[in-house]
Amino acid sequence: MKKKSRIHAFLASFLALFALTPIALGDFVSGGGGNEVNLPIATTEERAVCYVGSTRYTSLSKAIELTSSGTIFVYPELKNADKTLYTVNLDASCTLKSGVTLSLPYSGETVFDYSVHGSTNVFADESVDKVKANRKTQVLFKPGVVLTMESGSTLNIGGIIGGPGAGVSGQTSSSYCEITLSDGAGIECNGGNINCYGYIKQTSNTASTFVNINSGKLHSPFVIYDFKGGAATLGIYNLTGSNKFCPFAIFDIPNLQSTVNVTSGATWETRTLVYIATNSTYYPEKDADRIINFVGPEDNKTALVLTNGYIKIKYTPKTNGITTNSSDSGKTAISIFGTASIGSLAITMKVKASFITKTINLDTKNFFFPVSYRLDLSVENGGTLNIPKKTKIMPGCNVLVKAGGTANITNQCIIYRNFQDNTDGNPHPYPNKPDATFLVNGTASVTGSGALAGLIQCASVSANLKYQTSIFSVSSPEYGGNMPSAASAVLGRKPSVTPVTGVAQGPLTNGTDVSHVGNIEQRDYLSVSDPLSAAGYAWYREGLS
Repeated sequence: MKKKSRIHAFLASFLALFALTPIALGDFVSGGGGNEVNLPIATTEERAVCYVGSTRYTSLSKAIELTSSGTIFVYPELKNADKTLYTVNLDASCTLKSGVTLSLPYSGETVFDYSVHGSTNVFADESVDKVKANRKTQVLFKPGVVLTMESGSTLNIGGIIGGPGAGVSGQTSSSYCEITLSDGAGIECNGGNINCYGYIKQTSNTASTFVNINSGKLHSPFVIYDFKGGAATLGIYNLTGSNKFCPFAIFDIPNLQSTVNVTSGATWETRTLVYIATNSTYYPEKDADRIINFVGPEDNKTALVLTNGYIKIKYTPKTNGITTNSSDSGKTAISIFGTASIGSLAITMKVKASFITKTINLDTKNFFFPVSYRLDLSVENGGTLNIPKKTKIMPGCNVLVKAGGTANITNQCIIYRNFQDNTDGNPHPYPNKPDATFLVNGTASVTGSGALAGLIQCASVSANLKYQTSIFSVSSPEYGGNMPSAASAVLGRKPSVTPVTGVAQGPLTNGTDVSHVGNIEQRDYLSVSDPLSAAGYAWYREGLS
């Protein structure tokens, strides 16, 4: 009788274990490296957390250490006894070998499906409750732990992208996976590929973590926050000549919430996505056409073209671990330690009304490239920022050229003050933000077809500002009037626009080589008639007041 009781107790424990832990049959490798068939798991700490084929592992670092080819899948939706999400730990530094893929699927073995989208157009992690509902896997890198990726290796972090509606577009909107980096932890990518449809986050906003893309490719969503819809975009597209302007101004790359260093030659590739309600369709239609670059070596659908050195990028949410589309949420700091140029973005979409369909080939190289309040740029000592395309620095954005840094402006550039969207019915107006700033403590030059409207500031007597161009007026159209309906847009109706002109003021003449000395914040002696002062003067271009 006692023998039967012991057998029954053992069977009950064994069956309870498999009810708790969703694992497949096959070889089992424990954290200590033992390889046994169907080894019973006695505690939650010893449960299988990942598998390669039919081999299951209780240690993710051990799985990475022992795998030389194939895919390591982390089990999604592992639960603790209280039904909360079980955290999978990476507790030792390890190397993902060439030919090996580490995948964090949000369901089964699914990491990404371009045909599946979320049901709402908000972030999947916009609140603590949303995180609990939508986060399907969390892999925690312990303090100081580094995952090194060899050339030919792949890291996939699963997530569902996109939701219906105008406004925020292309975001992670439903089930997702997450890698959370503890202080000092990070990823060294040496020629591998990181596909992050979910998130890489930190244990706190102050943690010192990193994702270094030394070579290879990082891929993540490109999020647009103020897409005004298909009809408005088509209305803008119907405009001619210099009246065209970008139908969105606010974008960033919030899925990497750690310091990301991208070295010249590597690429931060992104996937863009907008939804047009009249078509009930996501655009661009072909998934391959959704690819644009946030950072890349070539000037082709690339926001920042990096030709040497590296760029450091850090998105910091207002609340650690929470991503929202509110106007006071995340901020992305971009630090240039090499040579980078403002590039362009391109998106193809369609708008239809009744039996008429029109295609929009939206390319920002045809109008002013917007740099919004969500982005701050700094040019470090030895770094260079080139502005070879029309660019507008929007309110709330700050550009800093540090001592030893250089900014070369060879096209029209606007530094906005008091910007307002004056469109009736605009569902996503640009928020009220402080004046944009362009602070130069190094060197800035305006040459060729370059021109400025706005205020350049300086707080260093060693700052050097040069203006060698014949252009003294900058104009950019913005919305004014009513947004067109889809029918009006496809029939060719043009929206009202309000050009805003910046006019040169101060002691500047055609072709003058201007060098600034002194604190430009002291503007009490500025006026159009001020002569050049031997003691130094402030250089100022008034515009967009």
